[in-house]
Formats: sequence, C-alpha cells, structure tokens
Amino acid sequence: MGDISLSASQQAAVGGRSRTAVVALACAGVFVAYLPVTTVAVSLPVLQRELGASTAQLSWVQDAFVLPVAALILTAGVVGDVFGRK
Repeated sequence: MGDISLSASQQAAVGGRSRTAVVALACAGVFVAYLPVTTVAVSLPVLQRELGASTAQLSWVQDAFVLPVAALILTAGVVGDVFGRK
C-alpha cells in the first residue's frame, strides 16, 4: 500500500477537528456527570415540603448523593487511566 501524505493545511484541519471533538466529548461528559446532582438539587424543595425536612437534613441528603457520585467518577478516571487506550 502507498504512503498517504497530507499537506500542512490538511493536517491542521484534521488536528482542529480532532481537538473540537475532544472538547465536545469532554463537555458532554461533564454534563452527564452533573445532571444527576442537579436533579437532586432541584428536588430538595419538594423533599422539604413533603417530608418536613430541615435545612440540615437537606444538606445531608445532598451530601449523601454527591459524595458517592464523586467517588465513582474518580474511580472511573483511575480505571480509565490504568486500562484505557495505550
């Protein structure tokens, strides 16, 4: 098979598209990670009204959800680093 050579402008275009895709995927990942946290935050007034929870209890609800999610995200990052693409 022949060698495929790209001009400098073609290499720049491919590199630019690649960077754009990486940034778009990173933004999508952050959105997906924060979506459940936002959902819990939005539901807190309903929880307070329906359960009669105090502000301190609502803080515990939020923390009890956010801390495990953060731990799972960090763990997934380490697993990705160890077993990811080489």
